[in-house]
Amino acid sequence: MNFGCPATRRGGCGLLLGLAAHLPVVKRILPAIRKAVSIPFTCKFRTGWDDKSIIVRQMGQLAEDCGLQGVSLHGRTRQQGYSGAANWDLIADLKQSVNIPVIGNGDVFSPEDCVRMFTHTGCDGVMIGRAASTNPWIFSQIRQYIASGKYEQPTQQQRYEMLRDYYQLLLSESDKISGTAVRLAESVCDLDVTGHAHGAELRKGVCLAHVLLTM
Repeated sequence: MNFGCPATRRGGCGLLLGLAAHLPVVKRILPAIRKAVSIPFTCKFRTGWDDKSIIVRQMGQLAEDCGLQGVSLHGRTRQQGYSGAANWDLIADLKQSVNIPVIGNGDVFSPEDCVRMFTHTGCDGVMIGRAASTNPWIFSQIRQYIASGKYEQPTQQQRYEMLRDYYQLLLSESDKISGTAVRLAESVCDLDVTGHAHGAELRKGVCLAHVLLTM
């Protein structure tokens, strides 16, 4: 269960991350879900609503007491959104305070960052969000880096093929989402081809497709 989304439309109406500010409510929700499902059940949360309401240990202990199989912690408050730096010290503190697996999240943009988080926090796993949407190779790069201390960068051809395959996959799902598919592909394209030959032309092509499909 994701208590960690900072979007105003969710936290602002008292749901998801907003619930984490009301631990008695969470204490009723988690056991009910645990009882209702037979699959592994975990939750993700942030460090608190703001710096004055840090709830890391309370949420971690509550999750453990309710029988969850693990927790994920993003090292920022809701107030921070994605600004500032993730507080990895609080992830380390959570790891020391519970006996269930702890997955760290926040500011992991490279294989080096991933290893640093493991070392700094002692966490059992690392969750990667934004970096994966702009560099889908990061997971294989992390495996390479842990195994050998080095990793390969994708070639220009691999980047182009990834964007093409991703866009075609989106289009194959439904003709109704073609405009959405182009917008999603465009967001990836903006970041994945930056600094590479013909990147500008590729971005223009995706933008043109967006215009044609939404006319």
